[in-house]
Amino acid sequence: MKERNSRQTFLGEGFLKSLEDEKVALVGLGGGGSLIAASLIHIGFKNFFICDPDYFEESNINRLLGAHFTDIQAGTPKVEIISRMMRSVEPNVNITLRRKKWQDCIDVKEFKKSKIIFSCLDDFSNRMQIEAFARKNGIVLIDIGLSIKKDGGGSHHSMGQIVLSHPDGPCFKCLDFITDKDLEVEASKYGDVGSRPQVIWANSILANCAIGLGVEILSEWTGRIPKIFYKHFDGNSLSLFDNLKVEKGVLEGKRCKHYKKNEL
Repeated sequence: MKERNSRQTFLGEGFLKSLEDEKVALVGLGGGGSLIAASLIHIGFKNFFICDPDYFEESNINRLLGAHFTDIQAGTPKVEIISRMMRSVEPNVNITLRRKKWQDCIDVKEFKKSKIIFSCLDDFSNRMQIEAFARKNGIVLIDIGLSIKKDGGGSHHSMGQIVLSHPDGPCFKCLDFITDKDLEVEASKYGDVGSRPQVIWANSILANCAIGLGVEILSEWTGRIPKIFYKHFDGNSLSLFDNLKVEKGVLEGKRCKHYKKNEL
């Protein structure tokens, strides 16, 4: 047992040994993605696929872990910031990085062979597409997202979610995380994105929950392998709670009706 894992022995010797080989993908390296990357490298994962087409901007400094002030003027690609941060913790980490949209990386072997994809994308259409990619390749997908909106009275409300799409479990549509109405409304506003308020503490809660879920699935340290997981996050009260469908257990034992393995 390596000394670095002496505080993680409860995760199981088999899992700790597998950290050398397990492949993990991170798509979207903003507030949530950077936090997930930092935690995974500290846990001991050594094989990563990361992608994001964007360059670092001053507005990113309040939430992108690993960024330096000098990255503002340099306009450093986000993939390079995350790679630099990970190598500062583990110099021997294997990182396949692409400064591209994830759709332009679907033939990259390290992406297709990932055990888990941590998805930190902004819109429903992207989420639907990456879920289809994950299902086709038998990959576990964990999605996180955060939004901060102003109500009619001028008050701000922070809300988010952590959603699991397991190849053997319900999909985003089964869970009502994404509906046809959501996609229709989003399409009608195409190009009208505007700024998306984000804060590091709320992203941290979502990211850490996603990491815990991913480690639980890979290590089975709790004695179970979750296949249904959908929690809402209320950023104003800093609380997490189960989606109503999950809480009532209405999807337990039911097959996904939107993705059939023999049709992928």
